[in-house]
Order: sequence, then structure tokens, then C-alpha cells
Amino acid sequence: GATYNDIIFQESGGKSQIDIDRLIENLDDQNLIRDDLSLETIGVAFKLGGVTVNASHAFKYLAYLDYPKTMPQLIWQGNAQFIGEQASLTNDLQLTGYNEFALGASIKVGKLTLGARAKYLTGIANISTESDRNRANLYTDPDIYQLTLTSDYVLNSAGSFQYNNYDDFNLNFNFGEAGGDILFSKNVGFAMDLGAKLEVGQFEFAASVIDLGATINWDEDVKNHTTSGTFEYDGLDFSNALTGDEVDFQSAIDTLEQIFEVVETNNDYSTQLPSKVYVSATMKLANMRIGGMFFTESYRGRTFPAFAVGANAKVLNILSVGGTYTILPEFDKYANLGLNVAAKLGPVQAYATTDNIIAVFQPGDAHTFSARVGINLTLGL
Repeated sequence: GATYNDIIFQESGGKSQIDIDRLIENLDDQNLIRDDLSLETIGVAFKLGGVTVNASHAFKYLAYLDYPKTMPQLIWQGNAQFIGEQASLTNDLQLTGYNEFALGASIKVGKLTLGARAKYLTGIANISTESDRNRANLYTDPDIYQLTLTSDYVLNSAGSFQYNNYDDFNLNFNFGEAGGDILFSKNVGFAMDLGAKLEVGQFEFAASVIDLGATINWDEDVKNHTTSGTFEYDGLDFSNALTGDEVDFQSAIDTLEQIFEVVETNNDYSTQLPSKVYVSATMKLANMRIGGMFFTESYRGRTFPAFAVGANAKVLNILSVGGTYTILPEFDKYANLGLNVAAKLGPVQAYATTDNIIAVFQPGDAHTFSARVGINLTLGL
């Protein structure tokens, strides 16, 4: 879809201006927004011979919105451009915030290392459509401009959405909210990580599955909002105004409320989290490692693959620097150059990595970007 610079431009006076029409012009027929945030609060690992035991906690937030260009066109520009046509409002939405408590272990037998990690998940907040009930279409009749709304749409929420009527609703989803009061809830789920690594001479082969079977069951403060059927709106009757009588605006408002009639229930529901697969191969050359990786993520019925090659080199035994080249087939023409660096000073290791270094210097033109920063404390190594 559009980038930041497609939406925001500088006026002659230097002020930033939002241009929604410009944004819509740069959209694809179908558009996807992804935003993932992971904040690890603590992670501990103990190595005892060939066995390593690890435990960690993290706050995680996921945002996913798949929508057609016609949706912002209708909302912002109106329906005049769609007279005699079906305009789609169908969208796939999921916002999820949750805690991840993980406990795992790995064992090394010869050149083979096997690992597994169990995860206990507690949901913080969620708002999501049902994948098979997220459809809505608006038809404008070319003769009398009668509006026909056809919908089969269910929006589930837990602790995040309040709906009163079509023009009175509140979304309360604080992306990245963290605090001790949201560590535990009745919204729980489980997931597994599995991994293996094999060393053959100077080669190393690895594979892992992350968040296998990850599902959260939402039971606390749950609401389901459903609209289903075909609704028609004939517009206002202005004939009374010709004879000096009042036009009945209240009846029009009542009709609109009926068209957007939403049924609220309180049924439990479940959401699946994205699972990821990594397969990699690397080769050691003195103080350097080169290799390649295949990655794929399954989310909301779609698959997002990526391919990368890269190299890392040690400098003065305390500094490691590397570069990557990543191809994202799902995003057509976008291929990214990445950079990573890690420094180890005594027991402290600091690291930073990004898969799109160009976006650091030109963020306004970037379609995709990810970064990771952290500090490790290593004792007895």
C-alpha cells in the first residue's frame, strides 16, 4: 500500500499536511497493514553440561488489517463513484495483546542439538473479525440512488470495544501497553516451539517451528457484534418541503440506525496466533560465517515467505558485524538490505539488527521495516 510520504506532505510554510486523496490514489486494490511488537521483560538460561534450561516473559502485540481500496474510497470520498456497482467493505482485522510465559530446554548429543519450549499465554485485549463472516457490500442504484447494504459480519472483542450505535462506538486498544496488572487473565492459551541444529564439519544446519498451535481462548469481558442480512435505504423525502411542511429527519435517522442494526452477544471465542518456520544453513570460514535462510509465517489463512542470504564477521573478538539481503515475495518488488552488529564487553553483550537499513535513513519511503535491540548478561562464559 501507501508509504508515509504518500500520506504526509510539507506545505510551503513547512507544516505537515495529511492528504487522504493522495493516500487512496497510491493504494493497491487489496492492502495489508502489519504491525508486530515484542517486549521481552526478562529471559534467563542456565547451561549444565550438554543441557540448557531457559525461561522468559514477554509482552506481545500484533496488528493485522487486510482491506480493499474501495473501503477508504467509500468512507472518505463517498459512493458517487460507485453508482451502479457493488463496492466492497469486506475486511479482515485482528488486534491482539498478550503475555507469553515460556519454559524450555535443549540438549546436545554429539553434533546434534534438540530443543523445545512450552508457552503459557494470557490475553490482554483483542478485537478481531471472523474469517468466514467478515463480508459487507454497498450497492448504489443508478436510477433512484437507493442504497442496498448486504452484510454478514461478526466483530469479536475482549476488553477493547464498546458499541452503542452506528455513530457512537469506542475502540480502547492500547498498543504496547505493559504493566503488572495485566499479567494474568481468564483469557488463556498455549503454544510450543521446537528446534534442531546439526553441525557437520564447518557447516551448520538448523530448523525450528515457533508458536506451533498458538491459540488464545477469550472468556473475559467478551462481546460479539453481528450484522447480517440485506438492508435498503431510499433516502429522504423532500416533497413535504415543497408545500411548506417539515422534512422528517428523525425518521431518516431511525432508518439509518435500523440499517446499521448490530446485535450484541457475549459468546466466548478463540483466535490463532501466527506460526513461523525457519530453515537455515551456514558455513564457518575462519572468523566469518556465511549462509542462507528460508522463513515462512502462516497467519489468518495466508502465508508470508521470505528468503535471505547473509554474512557475519568477528572483529577483535569483541565485535560482530554482518549484512543480509532479504527477498519478500508477498510484497512484490521489495528486497531489503539489512545490517546487524553485536558487541561483547565482559559479561555484557549488546546487539542491534534491522532487515532494511535503507528505511533507517529514508523511513518515509519504506513499505516494510523491522528492528531488534537488546542487552544480554552472560555469566561464567
